[in-house]
Amino acid sequence: MVHIENSHELLIKHETKDLIKVVIESRFASDSTKGLLINKKFTLACMRDCFLRGEAPYASHVLYAQSHIVDDFVASERALGMHAGFLWGDCATKTVVYTDMGISSGMAMGIEHAKKMNRPVEYRILGFIPEVTNEEVELTEKLIEQQKAFLQECKTKLHPTFNLCLSNIY
Repeated sequence: MVHIENSHELLIKHETKDLIKVVIESRFASDSTKGLLINKKFTLACMRDCFLRGEAPYASHVLYAQSHIVDDFVASERALGMHAGFLWGDCATKTVVYTDMGISSGMAMGIEHAKKMNRPVEYRILGFIPEVTNEEVELTEKLIEQQKAFLQECKTKLHPTFNLCLSNIY
């Protein structure tokens, strides 16, 4: 596949350029599948915006919560995902907050952590809110059910006696 070989050649050129490592703060939690889908699409657009600005974005909520690696509806798992995001974020140069949809309590905690670590915080407006169709919502609901089933399988087969919680780790 030609594009793979081309990407390897381009990587060598990119490695000589510095990208600024940034943490993205954007909304995730929602009380509806439609809201979750809008938030996910919005965060992905924020990540692309960062790439176009010469930044290497990191959004822990995309990695941990939106992919159901941790269960965002279980307080101990949500806290663990946020803690892991804060730790990885400490490697970043700055925190970028996308405010188009307001600032959630989770975003506020990320902003406070950045300030506590003396990491600059930059506020941005992306300029649009993604739209979603009813079909996308239905497909996402099916996908979420599949991801939750897989998460449950992981919980029972990987460390079945280990309750994923910060207090068990420390």
